[in-house]
Amino acid sequence: MKILIIDDAAFAIHRIQQILEDRGYNVITANSGPEAIDLFKKDKPDITFCDVEMPGMSGLQVLAEIQRLDPSHKVVMLTSNTRKETIMEAKSKGASGYIAKPFEPSQLIDKIHQFE
Repeated sequence: MKILIIDDAAFAIHRIQQILEDRGYNVITANSGPEAIDLFKKDKPDITFCDVEMPGMSGLQVLAEIQRLDPSHKVVMLTSNTRKETIMEAKSKGASGYIAKPFEPSQLIDKIHQFE
């Protein structure tokens, strides 16, 4: 299974990548929205984990573009902003779920298993 991780924080990408690769997942990473969209088109991941708050192209904008390209694609939003409005907006744009930061490795794995 190929998983795309999108986050502007290098430490977050590294942590998630390590968790998933240790469990045998193929991981591709992007640290910006435009890079993520390019990788999404090229590599066709099975699941995407995307940070909500990123400079430039926000995670919600990335979500909207991914859903435009592939409405059935599973996108899980990662956020330290757990305001109800943000979560509702993500769901209205097609998010398959969200995980609040900080999170436990098991939360990532549980989400992946939910979609396998």
